[in-house]
Amino acid sequence: MSETTTTATEPTWGTHKDHGHADQLVLLGRDRKSPLAEGKLALISTDRDGLHVKYVVDGIVGGEFWFGGVASRFWARPVTDADRIAAGVSVADTCDECFAPEGEEHEEYCSSTDTEETAMATKPAKTEKPAKTPKPELVPVQCQCGCGQVTGKGSLFRQGHDARMVSNLVALVGKGETSRDEAIKAAAKISEPLKAKTTRALDNAQARADKAAAAKQAKAAAKDAAPAPADAK
Repeated sequence: MSETTTTATEPTWGTHKDHGHADQLVLLGRDRKSPLAEGKLALISTDRDGLHVKYVVDGIVGGEFWFGGVASRFWARPVTDADRIAAGVSVADTCDECFAPEGEEHEEYCSSTDTEETAMATKPAKTEKPAKTPKPELVPVQCQCGCGQVTGKGSLFRQGHDARMVSNLVALVGKGETSRDEAIKAAAKISEPLKAKTTRALDNAQARADKAAAAKQAKAAAKDAAPAPADAK
């Protein structure tokens, strides 16, 4: 679809229902008083547990951004082709004249717009347009998490499998089977977004471990400082 076929709509504050139960939206924040000027393309799904919202970055679903009830309110607007292109998602071809999807019915659609008056009028000869350069086909690739499946859309991961790989790398570091630097290097070989996610996940895991160690140390110190019980008479 051409970028000129859609335009951005004003941001709306509301629930998923208020946004038309759309499975794709540009999220603009959850603060009712101040929506963000620029949002991010996100995939939205619901189940009996609530609302799942995930970002799309460089054509890859970047893990769960937030989870809430189906009645949660947020700022969002419909997705345009420009949003999809910015997020690395390909868009379909359309006719440059009528913007109808190219296919078997395309010529019929264009010719059906003629009226008797325009048919009787003398039409200038059309200038031949240069042939369009075909877009490269998206070749299915192996999912980089090591599951053995193919993405089927030219992405590096199947949906959610990038988050799985990050969790596996963090687990290996936690068990001492690899170092933090090696885990980050492994993620960086695949993509910069995966490297950033892995780094954040390792930082969070380390912070939790430090907090647990500090609490354990404080508990032991408090136990040592407690007075011994008096001998029973």
